[in-house]
Amino acid sequence: MFGEWKGAGARVFGFLAIALIIVGVLMTTVGEKSDGKDNSTMAAALTTLLPTTIGYWIYSVLPKIPLLADKSGMSYFFPQMLGIFLGASVYALVMSKGKAFSEAATWKNGIVGIVFSLSALAYIFSAKANGVATAYVITQLNVVISTLGGMFVLHEARRGRAMTFTLLGLLLVVVGSVVTAFL
Repeated sequence: MFGEWKGAGARVFGFLAIALIIVGVLMTTVGEKSDGKDNSTMAAALTTLLPTTIGYWIYSVLPKIPLLADKSGMSYFFPQMLGIFLGASVYALVMSKGKAFSEAATWKNGIVGIVFSLSALAYIFSAKANGVATAYVITQLNVVISTLGGMFVLHEARRGRAMTFTLLGLLLVVVGSVVTAFL
């Protein structure tokens, strides 16, 4: 879309690599067996996921928007970060009646938020330097880190078929990301 992959060969390999990443991510979600639960929880999750995904797509291409292309990453990252912080703070105050700020989990999640903020800032600078296609795809390696972190740090159980699909899926994500890094 932004002309970052030069030539037909690069585009073909790029789209194939993205397909590998998508298939890999889907493979990491395979469970043991269906538990027969209704899909209302999934529908609610997708209702939330759709608008946030659109917002993230917009955020991901900000470094390539002509109006912002010559601006520093901080000039559009800082207002966004401040808005998210204020929005989350107001939400926590209203929903917990202020109790959330006295809980350890809130502060632990705040640390995670700071780490994410630093990674988002790094993404903006990488997108300007390496192009959106490369920078965005490389960020999808977070699937590998979060999946392995869930398994080894949080001790989320993956056995048998689910473990096989998860490990193969992670391998596809890594291969797809590496291929796009060289385009």
